[in-house]
Amino acid sequence: MWQDFFGNKAKITGFDISDFSSQQNENFIFMMGDSGSDEDMLKLSTLNSPYDIVIDDASHNSYHQQNAIKFLWDKISPDGILIIEDLHWQPPNSRFDVPKQVKTFDLFNRFFNKDNYIHSDVLSIDMMKKIRSEAKYMLLHKSCTSGGQCLILKKSTM
Repeated sequence: MWQDFFGNKAKITGFDISDFSSQQNENFIFMMGDSGSDEDMLKLSTLNSPYDIVIDDASHNSYHQQNAIKFLWDKISPDGILIIEDLHWQPPNSRFDVPKQVKTFDLFNRFFNKDNYIHSDVLSIDMMKKIRSEAKYMLLHKSCTSGGQCLILKKSTM
């Protein structure tokens, strides 16, 4: 789908807990992994960076979303963009063996718009300050998908 959307010149890196390696070609490399695993996220962060665009359309679990930001923010190129969709829905905690976190929407909304940090085990206040200082803008959009919420962070040119 992303190759169709971005065209033949895009170099796409896929990451999923399910195996999509059969879809690989010269423009698409795939890594099977778990976004709840620091080890897997570290491998992903060095696989094909810097990334111009990071789109997180994974489990929708806040821990996974925040872990992706933690490991990939520094791997996004200057003027790059990070998009995380479906912030409004959380899968049942029983589906994943990860600690429950504050919703990513609430974390970014309160920190960027009200200068009020809500504790996250994944994104420290120092990391949130770093993201805010390096972001050209942050959008919390309430209709990326029908009724959904998404986070869009645009990095500043360094």
